[in-house]
Amino acid sequence: MNDNIEPIYNLIKSRMDRYIFQNVLGDNVSMGIEKFHKMRQSLSGGKEINYAELIVESLDSEIFDNKAFIKFFIKEGLSDSKIDFLSEFLNIDNTLSHFKKRTACLDKSLPKLKSGLIAIMNLDSNYFQTEKAAKIITRETIVPFTPVPVDEENYKDLIPKEYLSVHEYQKRVKDKLIKHIVFNSDAKALVHMPTGSGKTKTSIETIIDFIKIKLTYPHDPGIILWFAHSKELCEQAYDTFKSLWSFKGDYPINAYKVFGDADFNEIYKCELDHASIIFIGFQKFDSILKASSNNSKLHALKQYLIENTKLVIIDEAHKALANTYKKALDFVTQTNGCRLVGLTATPGRSNYITGDNENKELAEFFGTHIIRITKSDDSILPNPLEYLQEIEVLAEIEQEELPVTIDFTKHNYTQQDYRKASNKEDISSKEINIISIDPHRNSIILDKINENKDNSTLVFACSKDHCIILNRLLKSAYNIDSEVILGETNSKIRKQAISDFKSGKLKVLINYGVLSTGFDAPKLNTLIVARPTKSIVLYSQIVGRVLRGPANGGNKKNKLITIKDNLLGFPEPDFMFSYWEEFWN
Repeated sequence: MNDNIEPIYNLIKSRMDRYIFQNVLGDNVSMGIEKFHKMRQSLSGGKEINYAELIVESLDSEIFDNKAFIKFFIKEGLSDSKIDFLSEFLNIDNTLSHFKKRTACLDKSLPKLKSGLIAIMNLDSNYFQTEKAAKIITRETIVPFTPVPVDEENYKDLIPKEYLSVHEYQKRVKDKLIKHIVFNSDAKALVHMPTGSGKTKTSIETIIDFIKIKLTYPHDPGIILWFAHSKELCEQAYDTFKSLWSFKGDYPINAYKVFGDADFNEIYKCELDHASIIFIGFQKFDSILKASSNNSKLHALKQYLIENTKLVIIDEAHKALANTYKKALDFVTQTNGCRLVGLTATPGRSNYITGDNENKELAEFFGTHIIRITKSDDSILPNPLEYLQEIEVLAEIEQEELPVTIDFTKHNYTQQDYRKASNKEDISSKEINIISIDPHRNSIILDKINENKDNSTLVFACSKDHCIILNRLLKSAYNIDSEVILGETNSKIRKQAISDFKSGKLKVLINYGVLSTGFDAPKLNTLIVARPTKSIVLYSQIVGRVLRGPANGGNKKNKLITIKDNLLGFPEPDFMFSYWEEFWN
């Protein structure tokens, strides 16, 4: 236990019990942690569970962000003298009884309570405090670098290799796509490239060529819209465009961030630009579409986008048929002269159960025109993954399956219930909850993380609670530091965790529903899939995180470890890539 949380532990160690432990952490998380420790205790004959120790080591630096813990701590953890100090810090009437002082303290805001507790206990504020997020720049003028004479010796130092060229297979894709969208003002196409093969870079290179050909300065104005469903995807595309345009652009262009925590304050300025590129999340665009007709600025912006958008890119295009996404795409492509390009590593939406109707509809939405990786003679590759592994763009995968059998009869499942669960489109929250707190299953996952603790390991957990359970148990039972990334994770904390993981400072990153797309970490060499699913799309996206090979700054060989639950199995990566081929021309 570190010095920052030990003083807190000393105050609660005689007061913490199972009921409070459960109240602070929640039912699922507390059950998952408790069952694991009880299983270990029964196997090793160890000491009784120390709930106070589990609480402080589980919550760690976030302990004063937990409202349930603070309520318990103020009511039962602090002495009357400490309450007097806290009341003084919070400007509470000193004549009140200690009971009323405790009640008055709990009426204060969480940030004030946190600051007060840190102060009266003489704790390190840097350890517990979260810094305010920096202001987001939502509009940026990207000015190409001025050409300078260079000699052979310093040429590579001045201009990084990745900004100068694309792989030959990427150039073949780019050339086909640019020809299709330049000579056809209403072109539709879908670019199909496996994760790790550089579909973002290839498409940004295409956009740069498109701007130079169709949005020439000062005569041919226009807007390019880049849609994506997550902040990570938008950020990745924005950063790639900024880097490449700086080296390859031929005039200053304005780029807009309208995703994540960004607001709409600057997007209106695009109406004054000659040309601009807008990276926008679907939820943000949906807010624009739903804006009141009384909002004249937004009404003018919508009309401007309809009339001036020349090219629309949708990343993870297999999601294009979802209501919010399709509505946005139909809106901006409703007039002549707007091209639509989808990007995906998995051009389909179905799993094993739902059939192929949605895949046919998706193919038709993109004009049944698909552009894919080919051989040098432009012939179709029977196995794109194998080809990309041969040229070391993708890593070789060392697969390991860890079978887990859970006795669902202990959870009142009949054989009929079991068959019904196995035949559903995907696993229900009820089954997810059962497997997420199963101590044997969690022990297998945690032992495997511990076995690979010197590797850079990314874990896909089966729920938000499961992320927290694994994170807490790694700390308390294995003394392994890890971070959790969820959809609601503070943007600054998320950015720092991802940065630490990419640099190798953090070895274990656990997530649920966030990092399956738009996440590249070259040092990643071990992927643990602890999330069961019947979705070929989702599973192939997850597997894609560990496919980066030496030619793209990754590894020659990576580990893929899949937890094989007894409810269902998983498809092979090669099969996932070719699954939708029959739906495309």
